[in-house]
Amino acid sequence: MIAEEHELPLEFKEHWPKLERLLKESLRVLDEAYPRDERLKIRDDQFHVARLEKLAQPPSARELRRRVQQTIGKRQLTDLLLELHGWTGFLRAFTRVTTGRPVTEADIAEQIKLLACLIAEGCNIGLSGMETNSSGLLQGQLGEVKFSYIREETLARAIAMLVNFQMQQPLAEHWGQGHSSSSDARIYGVPVRALNATYHPPYFASAGRGVAIYTHVSDLWVPFYTQVITCHARQASFVLDGLLYHGTRLEPKEPYTDRHGFTECLFSLAHVLGIRFCPRIKDLPEQRLWRPDDGTRYQNIEPVFAGKLEMNVIRESWDEIIRLIASIKRGEVRASLIVSKISAAARSSKLFRGLQEMGRLLKTAYLAEYLCNEELRRRVLLGLNKVESLHSLANDVHFSRQGELRDRTYEDQLNAASSLNLLLAAIVCWNTIHIQACLKKLRANGYQVNDEDLRFLSPLSRQHLGLYGRYEFDLRRLEELPPLEQFSY
Repeated sequence: MIAEEHELPLEFKEHWPKLERLLKESLRVLDEAYPRDERLKIRDDQFHVARLEKLAQPPSARELRRRVQQTIGKRQLTDLLLELHGWTGFLRAFTRVTTGRPVTEADIAEQIKLLACLIAEGCNIGLSGMETNSSGLLQGQLGEVKFSYIREETLARAIAMLVNFQMQQPLAEHWGQGHSSSSDARIYGVPVRALNATYHPPYFASAGRGVAIYTHVSDLWVPFYTQVITCHARQASFVLDGLLYHGTRLEPKEPYTDRHGFTECLFSLAHVLGIRFCPRIKDLPEQRLWRPDDGTRYQNIEPVFAGKLEMNVIRESWDEIIRLIASIKRGEVRASLIVSKISAAARSSKLFRGLQEMGRLLKTAYLAEYLCNEELRRRVLLGLNKVESLHSLANDVHFSRQGELRDRTYEDQLNAASSLNLLLAAIVCWNTIHIQACLKKLRANGYQVNDEDLRFLSPLSRQHLGLYGRYEFDLRRLEELPPLEQFSY
């Protein structure tokens, strides 16, 4: 009943043929392709693949980017948020904690204070810093607004509104369809006493502590989910949270992660959830393939096999796997929590052993394709480059106090991280709209815009944005703002 309700295979024998075909076909293709692939070698029983060459941009794309940068208007962060609220109304996502009522359009003063709080949190200047760098905004008033409106669920709704708005823009179609995503963590120092802050010598020498902010970015460049985790937590435990609980219209079915973002168990859970997990494999020489338990021999890749798969282990734990996936889909247990618990149980758990064995099968099939498919390797790399570019923008936006988080509780840290994510999403949305307007003007002036060059444009540019200095809210922005369909330069 559970399996049928969640469109999962009821019996293991119904699903095993699909897994078996996937494994055998992937290994067959790799075995046949290896002799002809000059970029792939086996040395000392280890795989070695040549580094991908940098993808060259056509001159027309570089010229288009230059012209857009010259045309796009300069804006202060405050004006950017006012314009974006005029088009999206994203402040309506914030409701008062006591009454559940949203900020009304008529209460301009409350909207200004709320925007000021979001900037104070996202830019890390704090409420006292906002009072110092603005006119007529008092720390006490801002504190009341922050307590009343800014919390995890309201920030998530506001980010979802911006993500959904950006998805509807014609330019976004040239970047993707919202079907893939990339995720990675960025470490932030925490110089105050916080329970979840841990020592992390690679970043903070021997005495520093910090937390990691794990961010999920869609193929449309927009961040759609963020989490605060400890520095030493395995990032793979948190990948599924962003894919399952983002609350937007995105349908990320092909997530890209770095080497810290995958485990064999995660391969299994993602597969049964209908997600094609695509991590970047940086330590290829250490990876091994697993062969089917049917005596099949592979002439060209025999040295890299670690052993045979134990199909019985998967069969015996199949019912538990189905119940686990159903619980995750129903929301009865958070995916990151169950992945952490299963991993901690290790080999003492039959469920863990079943997930691990199925994960070995799926990872083998993925590795076989990853090794002989340069287009897949490049797609994963380009996806991860997007989240790295977003981290660079986040470093500019979250500039104050040397980028350190001064919040002591997990809730305050998450609110700060989500406020930063909202500002990043707002910049992506604003840039998307204004780049479209620039393209409209260029075409009207007779410049030939090649649609193939649009995928090389990025909505993360910030040379034209004023992120620092004083924060003044010019309400004339709302009065002069034309309807979106009429907006142009």
